[in-house]
Amino acid sequence: MKKEFLIKIKRFFKKLPKILANYSFFTFLILLSFFLILGTILWYKYLIPFQKEKPKIKESSLYFQKEKLREILRLKSEREINFERIEFFPLKNPFLPL
Repeated sequence: MKKEFLIKIKRFFKKLPKILANYSFFTFLILLSFFLILGTILWYKYLIPFQKEKPKIKESSLYFQKEKLREILRLKSEREINFERIEFFPLKNPFLPL
């Protein structure tokens, strides 16, 4: 009994690609609707709950750090000085004939 059942299942899966190809439009509609439903379920399960939650803001992270600002401004000025030291020379245009 079990062996006959497995043989029937095997035959069905061998015929399945031919059946799907014969009814390709309906197969497309069924698969499209399946994936649309699956996408909608995933949308509501994972995206909507995150939009409902409000972000938590820590009060301790809102103070201004003057030392870090000074360090950033110092690094920026050093980079500008290094950039101005670079000597530029005109490059030849590779698209013009010699």
